[in-house]
Amino acid sequence: MKRSICILLILLVTISLWANEKTEKHIYIVDLSGSMAGYKTTINVFNKEKRILSESLHSLNKNIEVSIIPFAENILPVLHGNGENLSVLVKSFKVYPGNSNIYTAWIKGVNEIDSNKNNKLFLISDGLNNTGYQTTKFIDALKFFSSKASLWKSKAYFVALDSTMEHTEVAMTFQKSDNMFIIKDLNTEIIKQSRNAAKHMSSKTYRKQIKAQSTIRTKDKNTLDKLDSLYK
Repeated sequence: MKRSICILLILLVTISLWANEKTEKHIYIVDLSGSMAGYKTTINVFNKEKRILSESLHSLNKNIEVSIIPFAENILPVLHGNGENLSVLVKSFKVYPGNSNIYTAWIKGVNEIDSNKNNKLFLISDGLNNTGYQTTKFIDALKFFSSKASLWKSKAYFVALDSTMEHTEVAMTFQKSDNMFIIKDLNTEIIKQSRNAAKHMSSKTYRKQIKAQSTIRTKDKNTLDKLDSLYK
């Protein structure tokens, strides 16, 4: 009898630990370059960026692991923790006047992926990569992610805080790629709607997307092979 009780207690503790394990990870790639605050542009979404990020982080389940990668011309110190704690820190983010290097920040974000968890990457940016690498290299990196996303148990979201951002080459790549979506904020319901829209995609459209993802042009192969080594 005592042995049975001990076994039952062990099982209950094991189940409790398993339930509390962090099985989901959110990775936020946050653009703090000047263009987000209206430098040399007519769009100023910087305060909105900080507000929605802080609010979203605060509302996250504590069991969700969080990484935040702030960047401008360079990657700034990466933040790790849970949403509630990090929601306070992002309020102190400041603008770094100058260009943005989205490509390097994206690579850093992908390297934060934990394939043992369900990962969500959020790129909060205007989509303008104007230093470090050409935009074409970043587009190749996005396509490469799309081809690996299912294997990595990952989805990516481009957060277009202004409607004009939806028409950039980066945003359109998200829109056309599998496991990648455009959202207007970090509202959980919008993310759910994006996921449901993918589930209800017609089988014909889905087959076309899969075919497109599996077809790698010969002239892109060397570039994608190099990206693969960076992502490992």
